[in-house]
Amino acid sequence: MSFTTRPVIMGTHGAVAAGHYLAAQAGLRMMEMGGNAIDAGVAMGFALALLKPDQNGIGGECPILMYSSERGRAFAVNGQGVAPRAATVERYREMGIDLIPGDGFLPATVPSMVDNYVTALAAFGTMPLAEVMAPALEMAEYGFPMYAALREGIESNLPRWKKDYPSSAAIFAPGGAAPQVGEMLRQPDWAASMGMLVEAERRAARRGRTGAPAEGGEPELVRDRPP
Repeated sequence: MSFTTRPVIMGTHGAVAAGHYLAAQAGLRMMEMGGNAIDAGVAMGFALALLKPDQNGIGGECPILMYSSERGRAFAVNGQGVAPRAATVERYREMGIDLIPGDGFLPATVPSMVDNYVTALAAFGTMPLAEVMAPALEMAEYGFPMYAALREGIESNLPRWKKDYPSSAAIFAPGGAAPQVGEMLRQPDWAASMGMLVEAERRAARRGRTGAPAEGGEPELVRDRPP
């Protein structure tokens, strides 16, 4: 056997990988509960949206590629957000903008990450959203340890946040400073907002995960399994 400084990980029922160890733990939790790869992937995706908001935030883009061994083909979820109706070249020119900004509200698309994950889960997952989102909701409510890369990102952006995005500064720098490495970062508002999805699923459970109507009306879109 070739020498390695890291243990060789082996398994017989599946494997997960993620950009943060707590996200990988969330995926493994789904597998141990009997979920499939999509259940694990969606659980890790929601966890990463919390753990690595600079790269995977819920306001970002989220293309998903899946392979179904049962159908023998690949499926994709177009994770690109839709541009707002008023985001036209003419509108930008009227505002005196020659080059669309690289960040901020003006170039932002309508967030689609949550819809993309729910779409993948509805099409190929086996577990309810409540179970799949549980790890992320727990970490949002009770916190997770701050790590060096996230702290550095917060510190580098904090001056601008305090000036232009005070709500972001309040979330990631409570008390006016980025938490120290190892300190717990809690996001109860994130937990409350995303928890509304779980509550909506609970209320609509008798209708099935794809057939429940939108709040206060008939279904706007019924997603079925891909052909």
